[in-house]
Amino acid sequence: SVDHFTTFIVYEIAVLPTEEPISSYTCTDPLGCVTYAPGESIRIATLLTYSGENGFALEIAAANEEGIRTALQDYGDIGGHGFDLTTFDEGCDSDLALANAERIISDPSIAGVIGTICSPAAEAAMQYISKYGYSMISPANTRTSLTEPGSHQDGYFRISAPDSLEAKGMAIYAYKELELRYVSIVYEDSNLSRELAATFSEQFLELGGKILDNEEYFDPAFYFEKLSTKIASGEQRPDAIYIPM
Repeated sequence: SVDHFTTFIVYEIAVLPTEEPISSYTCTDPLGCVTYAPGESIRIATLLTYSGENGFALEIAAANEEGIRTALQDYGDIGGHGFDLTTFDEGCDSDLALANAERIISDPSIAGVIGTICSPAAEAAMQYISKYGYSMISPANTRTSLTEPGSHQDGYFRISAPDSLEAKGMAIYAYKELELRYVSIVYEDSNLSRELAATFSEQFLELGGKILDNEEYFDPAFYFEKLSTKIASGEQRPDAIYIPM
């Protein structure tokens, strides 16, 4: 398989013909393979949010932790190999994620990683995870750059849709379903918010809509006073306001 995630498992028993000795197997995956002795458990690491002040990330991590353990239990053994799960904390913090990624790659018996919850933590961790031939699948990362050509790192996978698809979907819904034609955009001072605003604007304009305002948000009272003035004067009357906060 060309899917690097198959490096999670070495098919010592289940795939190779029984008459073919194990030693004849040659790893062809560019990221490398992990070898386990007969009966030895396959080791998987999690790199999730177990600490910090981001309550939303902590909640998502707890749900995923439960799902991972349930999945491993339900799946059962592979070729006589059980599973051993080791947890590492990324704390929704780039420095902590990098430090624990370094701990993960120091253990060659770990087949792969499930993580992270927060996108900045993934960007930091993949500096080690990819470089040293490991694979990681994220259950929650949405930052578009993580899987874009030019910035995607080998061995990184995710199951969550990127932010760009969210913003494009919102623009299509606004134009085609709600039949909006004039939209004002207000975004906050963050990479995520700016990216969503830019992607929404591009898609909405492409469909034929018009963007009346595209401004960075600092103070809500100031912004809405400014917008109200424009509406009252007839200078601007948007059908809706897109606020990717």
